[in-house]
Amino acid sequence: MEEKSSLKRDNMRQMLLIVACWLVYTASYLGKYCYSCNLNGIMGHYGVSHADAGLVSTMFFFAYGAGQIINGILCRKYNARFIITFSLLVSAGINLAVFFLPSFFTLKYLWLLNGFSLSFLWAVLSTVLSRCLSDENLKKAVVIMSMSTPVGTFLAYLLGALFTKVNFFNLSFLTGSIALFAIGVMWFFSYGTLTSGKTYGKSGETSGKGDETAATEVLHTDENYSAEKRNAMVTLVFLGVFAVINNLVKDGLSTWMPSVLKEKYELSESGSIALSLALPFLSVFGAFVATRVNDKVKSFVFTSVIFFAVSGLLMPIIIWGDFGGFILPLCVFALIALLMTAVNSVVTTMAPMYMRNFFFSGTLAGILNGCCYLGSTISSYGLGKIADELSWNAVFIIIFAFCLLAVALGGIYFIRKKVKR
Repeated sequence: MEEKSSLKRDNMRQMLLIVACWLVYTASYLGKYCYSCNLNGIMGHYGVSHADAGLVSTMFFFAYGAGQIINGILCRKYNARFIITFSLLVSAGINLAVFFLPSFFTLKYLWLLNGFSLSFLWAVLSTVLSRCLSDENLKKAVVIMSMSTPVGTFLAYLLGALFTKVNFFNLSFLTGSIALFAIGVMWFFSYGTLTSGKTYGKSGETSGKGDETAATEVLHTDENYSAEKRNAMVTLVFLGVFAVINNLVKDGLSTWMPSVLKEKYELSESGSIALSLALPFLSVFGAFVATRVNDKVKSFVFTSVIFFAVSGLLMPIIIWGDFGGFILPLCVFALIALLMTAVNSVVTTMAPMYMRNFFFSGTLAGILNGCCYLGSTISSYGLGKIADELSWNAVFIIIFAFCLLAVALGGIYFIRKKVKR
């Protein structure tokens, strides 16, 4: 009876840890997307072009992506309690500084620093979760943590729309600062209680051979461990490329959608931001879709290729269709955002956590997330520059081409597997 009660308490502790990690990563999106969701207001307020405004996001994503890789390599040496608190409080201070900022020139350097300060989070959170969660709760964490990105993005754009409506878009930065500070304090005081207990996988002291790997292409047995690890490393190379393409498409849409709706479909500034909420709102279901498809396909690469293929089939509707309105294009963009969120879930959450018996989860999460933000770096300035020089239709053709490239790479992976057999 006492053992059952102890297990129940431990399970509750693990669930509260998942919630705390979710709150940390969701709050981080309020601290980094409050710029992207207010691009129209910022361009008008400071009188800058798409390329100039996109350069700020590019600097953020460059620092964030490079920091992900660096912190992924070093994260096993970090004290998770202090480093996450430090990351959140620094970002809170930067957002507060931007709220009072009079100069666009200074903003881009502050946002570069903001990107690096937030780059500590994902690798360290992945390490904490893979070390402290049982196999059963790890599966729940994969779905719950995957929802932090769309939920955080949705909240950022919702607040952006509301503050733009009252002609005070800068309040987004103040709100982000308050949220980051509050969650940072919560993490500092709750960390010790939430992480006490048994450890698992390479991220912990014990090497639990959890059956979560049975749902993936990296089945673990003592006899074929080395061969399967080599296959897993090949899989990671493909996932790294998919990560770049995924965020180029995903963040390209989320960053520039308000501008597309305002300039191409002539909607109001607040209306364009409000309608852009359709992208993160529908994307909330991306993690569920990714989990279900991967359970059937049992391959991270093929699961991702399916989502890229469907996105590629949808893009011609935007490029060559002329519907005289924004409703159908917006629905298509929202569906593509859902599919790209599903790919992001596979690459940055499922792969690092389910492969914890082969690789250190924090390192893997940091490297793959760093690859994601290489795509984000390209999309912010690159797509903005293409829109300035050519048109939004040219931007959509570029996105279409990258979806086809991902499908072609999936074909190469399939052929390699057939030949190897």
